[in-house]
Amino acid sequence: MFEARLSHIHAQLAEARDALREGDFRRVFETAEHDSLSLAATTMTGPSGWVYWKPDTIEVFDAVRELRSEDDVPAYFSTDTGATVYVNTRAEHADEVEAAIADCGVETDVWEVGGPARILDESDALF
Repeated sequence: MFEARLSHIHAQLAEARDALREGDFRRVFETAEHDSLSLAATTMTGPSGWVYWKPDTIEVFDAVRELRSEDDVPAYFSTDTGATVYVNTRAEHADEVEAAIADCGVETDVWEVGGPARILDESDALF
């Protein structure tokens, strides 16, 4: 799947960039969700066959899709190649999304956008 990913990643990056410039929440996070699935497919079909997703991972994906389709909640998942799922939504839907994910029996944390980028003092750097 690596070659297939390479063939479409540049178009996805352009789509995400354009959506960000236009402030189009839905397109940004639809693209991120699709990219998460593409990345996972690539790692799952690679030489090592990494599969880190667990049943809870899929349950959260399903809960997010249900929020969108049945409750019209703008929620989109993303994940790296691990089992952790991040759910992106708008502030006014955070409680509803958190409750739906908690109903899956997984630990939840709510994070907010951190604000603009800034250069840290060397003493505050992580590395």
